[in-house]
Formats: sequence, C-alpha cells, structure tokens
Amino acid sequence: MDRPPLLVSACLAGAACRYDGGALPDGEDCTDAFRRGAELVAAEAVAQGVRAAVLQARSPSCGTGAIHDGAFAGRVVPGDGVLTAALLRAGVSVEARRGVLPGP
Repeated sequence: MDRPPLLVSACLAGAACRYDGGALPDGEDCTDAFRRGAELVAAEAVAQGVRAAVLQARSPSCGTGAIHDGAFAGRVVPGDGVLTAALLRAGVSVEARRGVLPGP
C-alpha cells in the first residue's frame, strides 16, 4: 500500500534556507508575501495528497505552538507560523522538529 506524501521543511532536510539568507533588504515587511506563499504551498500540498507535515520548530513560517516574534532578539511567543496555520486550515496535520532530520 502506498503511503501519502509527507511535506518536510527544506531546512530540516539540510537546505540552507535561514531567515537571514540575504534575499530581502533589512526592514522590508514581507508579511503579505509570506502569507501568499504559505497559502500556495498549502494548496499544492493538498493537491499532491499530503496529509502530514514535519516543519521547523519556532520558525515564523513553520513553527507550531510557539514561534520567534520576528524581532530577531530570540524571543519566542505563543502561536503558529504562517505555513503551519495554512496547512492546519487545509486539514494537514503538522509536527514541529528542531535541527536537521537524519538521512535514510
């Protein structure tokens, strides 16, 4: 029996995709872009039959239950990241992990 696909954060798979990757100038508010991107990812995940996701803990995008507040001071606040919230609304279960997942 085939298992449904599992969505995994790229950073947990070892990709270099930290918040400070230099893609956007400091101070630029990218909240709307993050939300649009999260909705697109959630829609594609559902289209691909994803029922579960393993995402990076505490990330403002992927955290579950607790996320960094976005001020880059290390402060963690209650809440879900934008992708986690979109996935949960779409019926995808989400688990948060820290670090990099071991390979096969």
